[in-house]
Amino acid sequence: MASLPGIPAQYNKKSSAVKRIMQEARELVRDPSTDFSANPLETDIFEWHFTIRGPEETEFEGGLYHGRILLPNNYPFAPPSLMFLTPNGRFELHKKVCLSITGYHPEYWQPAWGIRTVLVAVMGFLPTQSKGAIGGLDTSVTARKTLAIKSKTWTCPTCKLENVVILPDVAPENAVKASLKADEMPPEFSFGYESDKKKEEKQESAASNSNSSSSSDKAIVENRSSESSAASNTTQNSGIIGAETETTATTATAATTAASPQDPPRETHVMSPAPPTSSEQLRTSSSLPIPPSSPQQSQTHTMAQPLTQARQAANSNSPIWLDALILGFGGLLLAMVIRRFL
Repeated sequence: MASLPGIPAQYNKKSSAVKRIMQEARELVRDPSTDFSANPLETDIFEWHFTIRGPEETEFEGGLYHGRILLPNNYPFAPPSLMFLTPNGRFELHKKVCLSITGYHPEYWQPAWGIRTVLVAVMGFLPTQSKGAIGGLDTSVTARKTLAIKSKTWTCPTCKLENVVILPDVAPENAVKASLKADEMPPEFSFGYESDKKKEEKQESAASNSNSSSSSDKAIVENRSSESSAASNTTQNSGIIGAETETTATTATAATTAASPQDPPRETHVMSPAPPTSSEQLRTSSSLPIPPSSPQQSQTHTMAQPLTQARQAANSNSPIWLDALILGFGGLLLAMVIRRFL
């Protein structure tokens, strides 16, 4: 491996992928880290070889792990693929690793990420559990520590160098830890597995649906409350109108049924010596004050209202002279009968 000062002649200098690859290669040379090393091959800049240092305070501490990075032709708009060559007990060898930053999940890839992002992410994934991910292994801690010791002298067949030569040990005071720039690690970047991300998305979707259902239910309840309130107001208004109508009907019925034959006759004081006629009695009794009636009497009066009105109409249509003639004829007959017996 060697750092290329410029774009090789066999590549198109106008290609965005070639420009991006050579830009990242120069940045890694200018800003190196003692935690990893990566360079494109001289024969193929779309294939990189890397060496990473095992994270401290883990079973991988002290280990050096070599691998390959394969970049697509449309890089950086598509994620790279990654595989390990050094035995490590965490990932299978010569098999593409399934991570959220690799070609298995292009939906999570961001063009702002690069080779540095991939290497830092892989170092973060080393001490995690495989959880059945493609290319993952679950070996014992003891086995991983043994492999970490042996990894230093492991030699890459392509690079022809041992890992300890590619990434030599340094004193703690001279260590340059791996770090990412702001544009290389967006806020949404995380060291997550596909299953974890899917689970989080389902939980967020369920929470969103729950909130939507709660809002919808609340709106339905409010609409029902409004409808119930409107119905209650309508019922109250109907009750008030019905009460007023009943009161009016009761008053009218009481006034009409006051002259009904069923009611007891009321005493009247007439100044005329002649006996009053039936029409005059009706008029006189109608003009008298009417005492308040009970609800049962009001109901009875209401039922007898049509008959009473008919009788009143019949009585009011008879003239006064006809009443006098009937009374006179009756008195004449009475006198004839009395005279006969005398």
